Amino acid sequence: MTFPYNETQEQIRQNIVSRMGDTVSTNEGSFGDLIARAVSYEIWRFYDQLRALIGIAFPDENSGLYLEKRCAEYGITRKQADYAGVTLTFTGSVGVMIPKGTTAQTDNGLTFDTLTVAVIPEGGTIDVLARATNTGDLYNVPENKITKLLTSINGVSGVTNKEPASGGLDTETDLALYERLNLRRQSKAASGNTADYVEWALSVDGVGAARAVELWDGANTVLITIASPELLPVEDEVCTDVHTYIETQRPVGAIPTVKSAEAVTLNINAEIVLESNAQLESVKAQFEEQVNAYLKDIAWNEDTVVYSRILYRLLGIAGVSDYKSLTINGDTQNITLQDTNIPTIGEVNISETANT
Repeated sequence: MTFPYNETQEQIRQNIVSRMGDTVSTNEGSFGDLIARAVSYEIWRFYDQLRALIGIAFPDENSGLYLEKRCAEYGITRKQADYAGVTLTFTGSVGVMIPKGTTAQTDNGLTFDTLTVAVIPEGGTIDVLARATNTGDLYNVPENKITKLLTSINGVSGVTNKEPASGGLDTETDLALYERLNLRRQSKAASGNTADYVEWALSVDGVGAARAVELWDGANTVLITIASPELLPVEDEVCTDVHTYIETQRPVGAIPTVKSAEAVTLNINAEIVLESNAQLESVKAQFEEQVNAYLKDIAWNEDTVVYSRILYRLLGIAGVSDYKSLTINGDTQNITLQDTNIPTIGEVNISETANT
């Protein structure tokens, strides 16, 4: 939004001087000049402060603290970051004690601390609960990635996580918070309609998108499908949290069912003709970024992944002069999505071919 009063201090001074008439000296250093400069500065400072009111009166994703204050008027609070949890499997000699707070880490330095004291029993392995040392989705690492001890323990020969770490959350971004505020202000949520169920689901940590279908399994039934902030399937625990919260909000007699979105993975293979000096890896990185953005745009907004739109994005990348083939899941057809589907990018293989 453009603020109407955007004159500089000098422009304001000149406006003041032009109104003082010919009988008042405004030469540099004169009394009239000093008065005009002092007044113009205070007016400019007032305008500068007034400009800040735009973000307060009409908050957007750039309004910072005032966005949170406006959200509070609607009972909306920012979702806070959380720690990932994981079960670590230690291998070693019988009777070796693993102290509480033992730190294990991934190859790229993400660390997890054990939450209890453990002693390796007969069999040589023991499972120990651990928690990430910092918050964030980054710590939701796949299985078998936590394989090192920060400090070695005599008698412990190995550590790993047989299951992925889960539960790590980033602090809700200003943009995501603003979108929830906008949804509340623009939606027609009332009396337990589908818009209400979407808002209730979105207010739960770990949910970034939601949709509701009424009468999906008979009278009074409502199906709520949810996805993570990255538009991926969510853990069963998140579904349980959403269901528990909705049970406290729903109208009497409604029967809600909460399910995770189902990922439809798109594996893409392409043969392209590169321009001179173009780098294949750079093209691939840009293509993956653009396809991800496209899939997020259409998730639960459209029911088809359009083949030609994927091809259009490939050919629009600088350095790509032509293509020989492009397949999505081995085909050249559009991908139809069901109500519960979320399209996600899988393996992307791009190879260079000669221009024939």
